[in-house]
Amino acid sequence: MELKYCGLFGFILLTSLALDGIPAFSVTTSNPKPTVKENQTVDLYCEYSADFQNPRVEWKFKNPSGSTTFVFYSAQITDKYKNHGVTTPNNGKSIHFVTATRQDTGTYDCEVTSSTTGDFGTVSIYLLVQVPPTSPQCRIPATVTTGTAVTLKCQDSACSPACTYRWFKDKMLMPVDPKGSLAFANSSYSINPNSGDLVFSSVSKADAGTFSCEAANNIGSPLTCTAAQMLVEDKNVGGIVAAVVIVLLILALLGVGLWFAYRRGYFQTKTQSKPNVIYQPAERATNEDFKQTSSFVV
Repeated sequence: MELKYCGLFGFILLTSLALDGIPAFSVTTSNPKPTVKENQTVDLYCEYSADFQNPRVEWKFKNPSGSTTFVFYSAQITDKYKNHGVTTPNNGKSIHFVTATRQDTGTYDCEVTSSTTGDFGTVSIYLLVQVPPTSPQCRIPATVTTGTAVTLKCQDSACSPACTYRWFKDKMLMPVDPKGSLAFANSSYSINPNSGDLVFSSVSKADAGTFSCEAANNIGSPLTCTAAQMLVEDKNVGGIVAAVVIVLLILALLGVGLWFAYRRGYFQTKTQSKPNVIYQPAERATNEDFKQTSSFVV
């Protein structure tokens, strides 16, 4: 009788939820994409429908590189996040960050399972911890050779959201498309604002100058790396020709030396001939060979 009443109650509850427009076994959140500045407080909320009997709530975190860890498991905060100052004020329905850091940026999955029926639902929340730009790391070669492909790099891995980049030559902003500027119309370069790469497909003497890069993400003030000079030198054709001549002379001298050694007989191997041995069979012994030639008295 009790089971019949339980089943009837569950049916009435599901029917009521359906009439109210609430999907059965639904898990939702009031803020799917919260943002917070670094070292400030933030809360993530997980709400679920009333048809989850004996609900079991779990929180998982997936960082941008794809690694997944538990935040809330077996009705408690895991040790890693407990030491990080994370709490659950209402039995897993929300998690509270006292001070969010850049490492907390990523996707948080709230999964609710009915311990009675086994039904479950999940909602994903993406937390973005905002980090202003830091001074970007720039790699600018000091000397390059005309006609070669050259890449200048600029990167700030700490800023969140990811920074975009601008390059300057001799304190003048370099446009993404050089053909649209009279000052850079003769240059053959390309700029990727997202990766921070400045690529010269075939560097020329006109590309020499002092370069710097700026990183920005609209969270803090843009920052620029230390400017560095790039020199462009012509190919040392005379040096290349001299090196080729020296190699040819060495090969010629080596060939003459080998020929002279061969003429002197240094490469001839002496063979020792074995002496001819004539085999003669031994003569047969005759009875006369055993005749007594002297007498003796016993």
